[in-house]
Amino acid sequence: MRWGGTASAGFRNDTLAMANTNHLIRTYAGATGLKTGYYREAGFSVTATATRNDLALIAVVLGLPTKQESFAEAARLLNESFATYRVVAPARRGAAVGQVPIAGGSEGSVRAMALGDLRVLVKRGEDKDVVVEARIPRLVQAPVRLREPLGDVVVRRGDQELGRVAVVAEREVPATGWLSWLWNRRMSSSMTP
Repeated sequence: MRWGGTASAGFRNDTLAMANTNHLIRTYAGATGLKTGYYREAGFSVTATATRNDLALIAVVLGLPTKQESFAEAARLLNESFATYRVVAPARRGAAVGQVPIAGGSEGSVRAMALGDLRVLVKRGEDKDVVVEARIPRLVQAPVRLREPLGDVVVRRGDQELGRVAVVAEREVPATGWLSWLWNRRMSSSMTP
């Protein structure tokens, strides 16, 4: 992708300049690559990649009579797709999705963190029906372990689930008072042979 998205590069101590044969790299906003081709029986082809606002697309065009027509058709396909679709990204790996109160803990709450990225492709116009829910408890009992499961973030449209990512505790929160004593006693007795 790095070379496929490079407009031009110098070689042999910059005595030789090579230009990318994919003209979309220089002319299409968001173009990232990738490959052009020609075969007499098959005509001109291009595999064009582009990214805009979290949406990465690939357009494959085969068998057109001219190189310019293959670029124009790839640009048309990319334009149509960027206009038709968008990405909903309600959760990013390591980002907080909420705060969960803790009963009996050394701290009053812990941040709930997404375990991974949650990205869902939706058609524009249908995206207003998309609902994002952070399904985390209203209260947890201490102690809380680091990366303890706390729920999930769900993306749905009506009854159809479009995506889900697990949510975990950002850090450990020890219990205090008699709960701490009970927890430590239970842990020490489970370690005794």
